[in-house]
Amino acid sequence: DNFRNTLSTLRRVEGGVTTLGQEVEQMRAMPDQLQVNHLQAAGTQTNLTETRRQAGFVEAGLAKIPANGEGVDEAKQRLVTARARLDELEAYLRPLNARLQELVDPARYPAFQADLKRLDELSAAYRNPDYLFRDGRTLAAETHAQADAAKAECQRIAQAYLRLMEQETEQGKRIEAAGNRFLQSQQAFLDAAEQQRVALPQSIREDLAEADRLATEAVTKQTPLWFTGGIPQHMGWAEDKLGLLQALDAEAAGPVTREVDEMKVSLSERAESLRELIIRENQLPHDNYEGSDRDATVAVAKEAWKIQHAEFELLAVRIPSESWSRETKWSYSNSTWYFSDISSLQVRLIVADPSDPNLAIDRPINVRMDHQKGDSMYGVPLRGFDEKLQPREYYLREKVK
Repeated sequence: DNFRNTLSTLRRVEGGVTTLGQEVEQMRAMPDQLQVNHLQAAGTQTNLTETRRQAGFVEAGLAKIPANGEGVDEAKQRLVTARARLDELEAYLRPLNARLQELVDPARYPAFQADLKRLDELSAAYRNPDYLFRDGRTLAAETHAQADAAKAECQRIAQAYLRLMEQETEQGKRIEAAGNRFLQSQQAFLDAAEQQRVALPQSIREDLAEADRLATEAVTKQTPLWFTGGIPQHMGWAEDKLGLLQALDAEAAGPVTREVDEMKVSLSERAESLRELIIRENQLPHDNYEGSDRDATVAVAKEAWKIQHAEFELLAVRIPSESWSRETKWSYSNSTWYFSDISSLQVRLIVADPSDPNLAIDRPINVRMDHQKGDSMYGVPLRGFDEKLQPREYYLREKVK
């Protein structure tokens, strides 16, 4: 009975050795050994250890049976053969398993969280193309310009974690999913960009035509408000779209750019003919910002304007927005990616016209707050002191309260 039970265990050992041999041969056949699945290798190693333990039971069982018993020598030889095969298999498995476990060790990838975050942020830049091409054309143009660099960055990160993706680890799956999200978002953005490239010239010309119509009507009917409302609005749309078109198709943008420039000259001449009426109708911008940092923000705007005009008389301050506008993004420049986290708020300084005591001038200053530098602020004037101003940028001084 003892011998029969021992032989049964021996057969299990031999069957286990056969199965292990088949699994190992499959692994050996892979040209790139680091593509062997780490879980499979670990599982095979565990099974080998268990098979070796069963071989120990066989040895113990044979030790209790008389050595001269029928079939005992044969069983012992079969055990020796099985153990030799286990040694051979383990000589291959143990170092491979160690290499694979080292390969998938999260400690080998200290930049994982930063790279995963980078992929998510790059992907976010291309999401919602409808919004970008309608309300964020300047950002859309920048995003399109760095599309190749963004894709290369995605590929760099994917290459760094290629082994983890091949091994289907949790980290590899997360990187692969983030990379696929990026590729899908970018492709949707590029498809929308192509539609914009085709449609923008006509859309810009429609804005120019409407601005021209309003200007003609304003001069004919002596209605200066068109030059402070509808005309700047349509020209703003046209210039906004033109900047995007220049990024998408510089060649197609050439003739459209000339048309925009010509219209600006024409509108400026017609506005000048209604200069006094326009200035008389101009109203000061609303003042809506009540944040606790208002005084500090105004001080930054004033210092920024001093660089343009050291001696100026400040008559009033208006901040039309109720809150700061925050933008976080990655930008590519000089073969390097830079992350920015900046909020913006426009301050309108109403200053005395040094050449006419009856007039005041609107001087917009974009104040930026850099959240990566301790919320430090700096101001960027929209116009230089010597730039020619439009009539809509003046106010009667008597209206400044």
